[in-house]
Amino acid sequence: MEPANVTPEQLEEAKQQYEKALKLRDSDPETAIELLGKVLEIRNQAYGEKAFECAEVYLHYGELLFEQAQANTDYFGDQVKSAALQRARHVASGDTAGAAAGSGDEDAEVDDEEEAAEGEAEMEAAEEDADTPAAAAPAAPAPAEDQPAAAAAEEGEAAAGEA
Repeated sequence: MEPANVTPEQLEEAKQQYEKALKLRDSDPETAIELLGKVLEIRNQAYGEKAFECAEVYLHYGELLFEQAQANTDYFGDQVKSAALQRARHVASGDTAGAAAGSGDEDAEVDDEEEAAEGEAEMEAAEEDADTPAAAAPAAPAPAEDQPAAAAAEEGEAAAGEA
């Protein structure tokens, strides 16, 4: 398909930017994303958004955006990140009391410590249960094939007890 509304020089520049973006992928992903965006603009204008010539650029562009989103996101949200930064600032300034207090919300810290202690106690109890010998565990019911024999034995014992 022939490029429309784009000069060969623009396509050559886009090709060079694409190659540069691939080289910068690991060392400077933000610049690589910016370059791939420019390449996509030119190729979309030249070939159309759904053209085969754009597919590989879309792939790399999407991968980099996904990797950047993963790197900038954590499971706990911004609260944990801001608390860590605040503690780091206190430590860097030599304020060890401020670093220990964190955000100054001592009740939250006490709650966190209590929850951690409860969690540890639950883990220890679970470990102790796992270490308990099998003899202390209740006996398992007899297999299905032995049940008629067990019932007959019980009837025999009951009859012997009556006599």
